[in-house]
Amino acid sequence: MDAYIIVLFSQLLRMYQKHPGEEACGNEENEMLLLILRYMESNYQTVTLNSVAKLFGFHPNYLSSYMKKHTGKTFKELIVTQRMIQAVFFLKNTGMPVAEIAKEVGYENQGFFYKKFQEYYGMSPAEYRKS
Repeated sequence: MDAYIIVLFSQLLRMYQKHPGEEACGNEENEMLLLILRYMESNYQTVTLNSVAKLFGFHPNYLSSYMKKHTGKTFKELIVTQRMIQAVFFLKNTGMPVAEIAKEVGYENQGFFYKKFQEYYGMSPAEYRKS
C-alpha cells in the first residue's frame, strides 16, 4: 500500500509520456494530464481542485471529471493517497510527532488526519509506526 500512489503516478506518467515517432493526435491531452499529475504530486500539501483548475485553465467541474476519466480516481482520492504515502514515509523515517506530520502533509486538523489515516491503513498513525 505504501508505494501504491507512487506506482499509480509512475504508470500514469509512463502511459501518457510522448514517445518518439508517435503521431501528435491525442498527445496534447496526454501531455496536459501529465503536467497536472506532476503538479499535484509536487504540491499535494496545499493543492485544491479550484487552484489546479485555475492554473491549467479548466472549470473545476470539468477538471474533476477529466481526472476521473483518465486516472480512474477522483481528484480528492489522488491527493489523499499522496498525503497518506508521505505520512507513512515520515512515520517510518523520522521521529516527528504525529501532529507535526499531519501538518507537514497538509492537514491542519489533527483529528481529521487520524480519521483519514485510520480509513486508509486500518490503524492509527502510532500503531503504524510501531508495526
